[in-house]
Amino acid sequence: LSLGYQREELLELTVQDISTNCSEESWRGLMTKLKKVKKLTYEGTQLRKDGTSFPVEIRMGLVELENNDIAISLVRDITQRKKAEEALQKSEEKYRSLFEESLDAIFISTPEGKLLDINPAGVKLFGYSSREEMLEIDIFQDLYQNPEDRRQLIERLRKEKCISNVELELKRKDGEKIYVLNSLVMKEEPGGQKVLRGILRDITQRKQLEQQLLQNQKMEAIGTLAGGIAHDFNNILGALMGYAEIAIQEIEQHHPANFHVRQILKAGERARDLVEQILMFSREKNLRKKHISLRAIVEEAVKFLLTSIPPSIKVRLQLQIPPEGSVYANPVQIYQIIMNLGINAYQAMQQTGGELFIRLTPHKVSETSMTGNLPPGSYFLLEVEDCGEGIPEKHLSRIFDPFFTTKPVGQGTGMGLSVVHGIVKDLKGHIEVESKVGKGTIFRIFIPDTSNSWVE
Repeated sequence: LSLGYQREELLELTVQDISTNCSEESWRGLMTKLKKVKKLTYEGTQLRKDGTSFPVEIRMGLVELENNDIAISLVRDITQRKKAEEALQKSEEKYRSLFEESLDAIFISTPEGKLLDINPAGVKLFGYSSREEMLEIDIFQDLYQNPEDRRQLIERLRKEKCISNVELELKRKDGEKIYVLNSLVMKEEPGGQKVLRGILRDITQRKQLEQQLLQNQKMEAIGTLAGGIAHDFNNILGALMGYAEIAIQEIEQHHPANFHVRQILKAGERARDLVEQILMFSREKNLRKKHISLRAIVEEAVKFLLTSIPPSIKVRLQLQIPPEGSVYANPVQIYQIIMNLGINAYQAMQQTGGELFIRLTPHKVSETSMTGNLPPGSYFLLEVEDCGEGIPEKHLSRIFDPFFTTKPVGQGTGMGLSVVHGIVKDLKGHIEVESKVGKGTIFRIFIPDTSNSWVE
C-alpha cells in the first residue's frame, strides 16, 4: 500500500489521521457538499505511516447502502504529475522572464497584422504607453513606413518559414522613422492558426552613424574637388577682372562700352564671392582662430542679420551661456553660420512671415548620450529654428551638398549650408537638422567649449 499501512491498521484510522489540513469541521463541510452534488473531485495531501506526505487526486461519490449514505473515494497518487507541472511552470517562468527582460523587442502576431503579444522592450521601441494599447493597432498601417514591405515579408516567410536579420524601416507612434533588424519564424498553433514569432533589434543609431559617415566621406571628396576647381577658376577670374579694370581706365566714362565693362566687373565680384564660399567649404581658405566669446559674437551677428531681413520676421534671441563661454574659432566663421542659417530661415518664411528663434545653451556629451561622433565633453548648442514651409524628407540627405538648392534660379547658389557644414567640421563640431513639411525646420550645431583639453 502507498500509505505503508496494513489493511487492518487502516481500518482503525480516521480520514484526519491520513490527511493533512483535514479537520473534523472541514470533513463535515465536504460531506454536506457531497450530499448535494453526489460527486466530487479535488486534490489534497495524504500522510504515509512514516510521516512523509504526497499529493493525491480524490474522486468521491455518494451511494446509499442499507438506508445509509456511504462515501466511496478513489485516491490516485499524482506525485509525478505534480513534478511535471512544477517543471513546466518553472520553464514557463524562465522563458517569460527572458521575454519580459529582453532588450530586443519580441512579439507574436498573426500574418494578417494583429499583434497577439509584445514585450516591454517592444512597447518602448515603438513609443506606446502600454502593451494593451499596442494590441489594438494594425501592424500594416501603424508600424510600417511602407505597408507593402510587410506584405512582401509575409510572402517570403510563407515560402521560407524562417528569415533572419532583415532590415526594415518602421515607425514609432509619433511617426518617427526607426530602423530594425527583424528575425521571424512562422509556426502553426495546436488549433491550426498560423502565428509569427519575431525579434526586432533597433539599429536606428547605427544607421544614422553610417549615413553620417557616408555623408562626411562624400563631403570630403566634393570639398577636395571643389577646392581644386575653385583655385583654377580664381586664376581665370583674376585675369578677366584685371583686363576689365584696365579697360575701364581706357574707356571714357560716357562711352556705352563703359557700362558693359562695369557689369563684367560686378559679375566678376559675384563670382569671386562664390569662389570664397567654395574655398571656405573645402577648408582650403585658412582663417586664423583664437579663443572668442561665443555669446558676444552671436549677438553681433544677429544684429547684422536683422538688417538683412524684413520686419515681418520676428527674431527671438535666447542666450543661456555666460559671456566668458569661449570657443576656438575665427569670428568670421560664426558670422557665416548665423547669416547663412538666418537667411535660409527668412526665405522659408518669406511668404507668411513668422518667428525665427536663435538659442545658445550649454550642452554635455557623455559616453552614453552620443551626439554624432563627438567625443565626450562640454559643448555649446546653437539652435536656429523657423516656422516656415519645412524641408521634404527626400531632400534632407542632400541639403549640405554643394550647389544643391530647391530655390528658383537666381535666388541662391546652393552653397550656404555647404559652407556651414564645412565650418562646423572645421570647428570639430557637429550639425544636425530636423524638419517637418508645413511646420518648420530646426538646425542644431554643437561647438566644443575651450574647457575641453582636446580643443585646438
